[in-house]
Amino acid sequence: MAMDDPKKGPETAARCQQWWYDHCLYLDARSRKEFIECVRDTVVFRMTGESQNAAEKIALLKRLKNVLRLLEEGVHLPPVGEAAIRPKDA
Repeated sequence: MAMDDPKKGPETAARCQQWWYDHCLYLDARSRKEFIECVRDTVVFRMTGESQNAAEKIALLKRLKNVLRLLEEGVHLPPVGEAAIRPKDA
């Protein structure tokens, strides 16, 4: 997992932060806040990893999994597909 990998962890955190900067305007307030807080908490976890207990790590992993669901629910983009391009009168 990138969170535990000394080489991939910082790179992944930077990519996540850049993704947030590029896409946060398309998210609702809840998912926007939770995503960036998860990125921050993951960085803190990496910096203090040895002092974290197993329960804290499990809680963070659950938050990371949940943030994906929040992103799906919180994105504000028009629907895609045939229904999106079909006139409402048809």
